[in-house]
Amino acid sequence: MQRRICEHMLPLIAPTAWVIDDVSLPKNRKISVGVAPQYCGALGERANCQVAVSVHAAPDTASCPLQWRLFLPRSWEEDNDRRTSTRVPSEVTHREKWRLALDMLDTLAEWDMRPPAVVADAAYGTNAHFRAVSGVVRRGVRSFGARGAALVPRGPGGAGFGGRAGPPAPAGAVGAGILWPGPSSAA
Repeated sequence: MQRRICEHMLPLIAPTAWVIDDVSLPKNRKISVGVAPQYCGALGERANCQVAVSVHAAPDTASCPLQWRLFLPRSWEEDNDRRTSTRVPSEVTHREKWRLALDMLDTLAEWDMRPPAVVADAAYGTNAHFRAVSGVVRRGVRSFGARGAALVPRGPGGAGFGGRAGPPAPAGAVGAGILWPGPSSAA
Protein backbone atom coordinates (compact mmCIF):
# COMPACT_ATOMS: atom_id res chain seq x y z
CA MET A 1 0.00 0.00 0.00
CA GLN A 2 2.81 2.42 0.87
CA ARG A 3 4.41 1.77 -2.49
CA ARG A 4 1.19 2.53 -4.37
CA ILE A 5 0.74 5.78 -2.45
CA CYS A 6 4.32 6.78 -3.30
CA GLU A 7 3.89 5.87 -6.97
CA HIS A 8 0.77 8.00 -7.14
CA MET A 9 1.88 10.99 -5.08
CA LEU A 10 5.48 11.58 -6.22
CA PRO A 11 4.54 12.68 -9.76
CA LEU A 12 1.68 14.81 -8.44
CA ILE A 13 3.67 16.83 -5.93
CA ALA A 14 7.00 16.97 -7.82
CA PRO A 15 9.16 17.24 -4.69
CA THR A 16 12.28 19.39 -4.65
CA ALA A 17 13.70 17.22 -1.85
CA TRP A 18 13.05 14.31 0.43
CA VAL A 19 13.11 15.31 4.09
CA ILE A 20 14.39 12.92 6.76
CA ASP A 21 13.21 13.91 10.19
CA ASP A 22 12.04 12.59 13.54
CA VAL A 23 8.41 12.84 14.57
CA SER A 24 7.80 12.65 18.31
CA LEU A 25 4.61 11.86 20.19
CA PRO A 26 4.57 12.88 23.87
CA LYS A 27 3.15 10.17 26.13
CA ASN A 28 2.01 10.24 29.77
CA ARG A 29 2.41 6.51 30.36
CA LYS A 30 4.92 3.83 29.34
CA ILE A 31 2.60 1.24 27.80
CA SER A 32 2.94 2.21 24.12
CA VAL A 33 5.69 0.58 22.06
CA GLY A 34 8.94 2.54 22.14
CA VAL A 35 7.97 5.01 24.84
CA ALA A 36 10.98 6.18 26.83
CA PRO A 37 12.48 9.36 28.23
CA GLN A 38 14.20 10.85 25.16
CA TYR A 39 14.40 14.11 23.27
CA CYS A 40 10.88 15.07 22.22
CA GLY A 41 10.91 17.54 19.34
CA ALA A 42 7.20 18.26 19.81
CA LEU A 43 8.00 19.65 23.27
CA GLY A 44 11.54 20.87 22.58
CA GLU A 45 12.94 18.98 25.56
CA ARG A 46 13.62 15.53 26.95
CA ALA A 47 10.34 13.84 27.84
CA ASN A 48 8.48 10.56 27.84
CA CYS A 49 7.57 9.97 24.18
CA GLN A 50 7.57 7.76 21.12
CA VAL A 51 9.75 8.73 18.17
CA ALA A 52 9.34 7.75 14.55
CA VAL A 53 11.81 8.44 11.76
CA SER A 54 10.21 9.55 8.52
CA VAL A 55 11.02 10.33 4.90
CA HIS A 56 8.73 12.92 3.33
CA ALA A 57 8.58 14.16 -0.24
CA ALA A 58 8.55 17.95 -0.08
CA PRO A 59 7.94 20.64 -2.65
CA ASP A 60 7.89 24.25 -1.41
CA THR A 61 4.27 24.11 -0.26
CA ALA A 62 3.48 20.72 1.29
CA SER A 63 4.81 17.40 2.43
CA CYS A 64 3.79 13.81 1.78
CA PRO A 65 5.07 10.92 3.92
CA LEU A 66 6.77 8.23 1.85
CA GLN A 67 8.12 5.98 4.62
CA TRP A 68 8.23 5.91 8.41
CA ARG A 69 9.66 3.64 11.09
CA LEU A 70 9.02 3.57 14.83
CA PHE A 71 12.25 3.98 16.80
CA LEU A 72 12.74 1.37 19.52
CA PRO A 73 15.05 2.75 22.23
CA ARG A 74 17.84 0.53 23.51
CA SER A 75 16.09 0.33 26.92
CA TRP A 76 13.39 -1.78 25.26
CA GLU A 77 15.80 -4.50 24.10
CA GLU A 78 16.08 -6.21 27.47
CA ASP A 79 12.72 -5.24 28.99
CA ASN A 80 10.94 -8.52 28.28
CA ASP A 81 7.87 -7.59 30.34
CA ARG A 82 7.20 -4.46 28.28
CA ARG A 83 7.97 -6.24 25.02
CA THR A 84 5.55 -9.04 25.89
CA SER A 85 2.75 -6.74 27.07
CA THR A 86 3.03 -4.60 23.90
CA ARG A 87 3.56 -7.63 21.62
CA VAL A 88 6.91 -6.54 20.21
CA PRO A 89 8.31 -9.56 18.33
CA SER A 90 11.68 -10.88 19.52
CA GLU A 91 13.26 -10.18 16.11
CA VAL A 92 12.51 -6.44 16.46
CA THR A 93 15.48 -4.80 18.14
CA HIS A 94 16.94 -1.36 18.71
CA ARG A 95 18.22 0.25 15.51
CA GLU A 96 19.80 3.70 15.39
CA LYS A 97 17.67 6.42 13.82
CA TRP A 98 20.20 7.06 11.07
CA ARG A 99 20.08 3.36 10.14
CA LEU A 100 16.28 3.49 10.03
CA ALA A 101 16.55 6.46 7.64
CA LEU A 102 18.94 4.56 5.38
CA ASP A 103 16.65 1.51 5.48
CA MET A 104 13.81 3.70 4.23
CA LEU A 105 15.94 5.17 1.43
CA ASP A 106 16.82 1.58 0.45
CA THR A 107 13.16 0.54 0.41
CA LEU A 108 12.27 3.51 -1.79
CA ALA A 109 15.20 2.71 -4.12
CA GLU A 110 13.95 -0.89 -4.40
CA TRP A 111 10.70 0.66 -5.64
CA ASP A 112 12.71 2.61 -8.27
CA MET A 113 12.16 5.91 -6.48
CA ARG A 114 15.09 8.32 -6.21
CA PRO A 115 15.24 11.61 -4.31
CA PRO A 116 15.97 14.84 -6.18
CA ALA A 117 17.90 15.82 -3.02
CA VAL A 118 17.85 14.82 0.64
CA VAL A 119 17.67 17.18 3.62
CA ALA A 120 17.87 16.22 7.28
CA ASP A 121 18.43 17.86 10.62
CA ALA A 122 21.83 18.19 12.25
CA ALA A 123 21.51 14.88 14.11
CA TYR A 124 21.74 13.16 10.72
CA GLY A 125 24.00 15.69 9.02
CA THR A 126 26.70 15.45 11.67
CA ASN A 127 26.62 11.65 11.69
CA ALA A 128 29.60 10.46 9.67
CA HIS A 129 28.12 6.98 9.17
CA PHE A 130 24.93 8.43 7.73
CA ARG A 131 26.79 10.79 5.37
CA ALA A 132 29.76 8.66 4.36
CA VAL A 133 30.37 5.67 2.16
CA SER A 134 28.03 3.48 4.20
CA GLY A 135 25.27 6.10 4.07
CA VAL A 136 23.77 8.52 1.59
CA VAL A 137 26.88 8.70 -0.60
CA ARG A 138 26.81 4.94 -1.23
CA ARG A 139 23.16 5.26 -2.17
CA GLY A 140 23.92 7.72 -4.95
CA VAL A 141 22.24 10.73 -3.37
CA ARG A 142 23.38 13.66 -5.47
CA SER A 143 22.59 16.41 -2.96
CA PHE A 144 22.42 16.29 0.79
CA GLY A 145 21.84 19.05 3.31
CA ALA A 146 21.57 19.39 7.06
CA ARG A 147 20.45 22.12 9.37
CA GLY A 148 20.33 22.59 13.13
CA ALA A 149 16.69 23.52 13.82
CA ALA A 150 13.60 22.38 11.95
CA LEU A 151 14.08 20.86 8.53
CA VAL A 152 10.73 20.92 6.94
CA PRO A 153 9.24 23.02 4.14
CA ARG A 154 8.23 26.50 5.22
CA GLY A 155 4.61 27.49 5.04
CA PRO A 156 3.17 31.00 4.89
CA GLY A 157 4.65 33.22 7.59
CA GLY A 158 7.74 31.04 7.91
CA ALA A 159 6.16 28.28 10.01
CA GLY A 160 7.34 24.77 9.23
CA PHE A 161 5.21 21.67 8.96
CA GLY A 162 5.96 19.66 12.09
CA GLY A 163 8.83 21.79 13.38
CA ARG A 164 9.75 25.15 14.81
CA ALA A 165 10.26 28.02 12.39
CA GLY A 166 13.92 28.89 12.04
CA PRO A 167 15.60 31.90 10.50
CA PRO A 168 14.63 32.79 6.92
CA ALA A 169 15.98 30.33 4.38
CA PRO A 170 18.90 31.76 2.39
CA ALA A 171 19.06 31.86 -1.39
CA GLY A 172 19.65 28.37 -2.79
CA ALA A 173 17.72 26.72 0.02
CA VAL A 174 14.75 24.42 -0.36
CA GLY A 175 12.18 25.16 2.32
CA ALA A 176 13.96 25.35 5.64
CA GLY A 177 16.60 22.78 4.67
CA ILE A 178 19.81 24.08 3.22
CA LEU A 179 21.05 22.12 0.22
CA TRP A 180 24.56 21.88 -1.07
CA PRO A 181 25.99 19.63 -3.77
CA GLY A 182 26.88 16.15 -2.69
CA PRO A 183 29.92 14.22 -3.93
CA SER A 184 28.25 12.69 -6.98
CA SER A 185 26.79 15.97 -8.30
CA ALA A 186 30.18 17.38 -9.38
CA ALA A 187 30.15 15.40 -12.63
